[in-house]
Amino acid sequence: MNGQFACISVFASWVLVAGVLCAQGSMSVSNLDLPSVGSQAVAADSLLQAQFHTGDNPLGYVLNSVHFSMAPATGDASGFAVSLYSHSDADPGGFLSSLNGPDPSAGGQFVYSAGGIQMEPDSRYFLVMTAESLIADGSYEWNLVDRFENHDAVDGWLIPIGYRVSSDGTDWIPTRQYTPQFGVDVTVVPEPSTILLVVFGLSSLVGGRAWRSSRG
Repeated sequence: MNGQFACISVFASWVLVAGVLCAQGSMSVSNLDLPSVGSQAVAADSLLQAQFHTGDNPLGYVLNSVHFSMAPATGDASGFAVSLYSHSDADPGGFLSSLNGPDPSAGGQFVYSAGGIQMEPDSRYFLVMTAESLIADGSYEWNLVDRFENHDAVDGWLIPIGYRVSSDGTDWIPTRQYTPQFGVDVTVVPEPSTILLVVFGLSSLVGGRAWRSSRG
């Protein structure tokens, strides 16, 4: 019986550890609290690219979600999509994942989940928005800010000023005056020693309770 309880205790500890680690997700960098000064059209022939720079945690980060500020869509916009890419020089490199979220036609702030993508420390990543509709028929609108003060960033995270637009996803035209409006939510990957300490502490707690229960 004690052996079974010990196994249950260890399992419970790991469940608690998972809960603790998952609860560490937070907004690492954001310009969502700045006033929007306009928007940039997103369509099949107007792809929009923005980038962010990860912080300096040695083991990297897990991307939970990206929060976007959007203006109401124009015309018959359809087929909205946003994806994450690694970097290659100043432009998107390899495709990493599509982000999942609602259609942003109505405008507002929208959360797009990333499915736990692992990201390296001190690295650039690109967000690319597109749609199925052509800009002449209708477009989604990504809000812009006219500056970015890095006051919400932690541990070296950064949203660089500017964005790029492309009609085909190959040739990108830079714009430095404005920055797309978004925030990045991540979980910091902890050091193995941190995980062991949490496991030890929780196991000790559960084991202590079991001992007191057996004595009572």
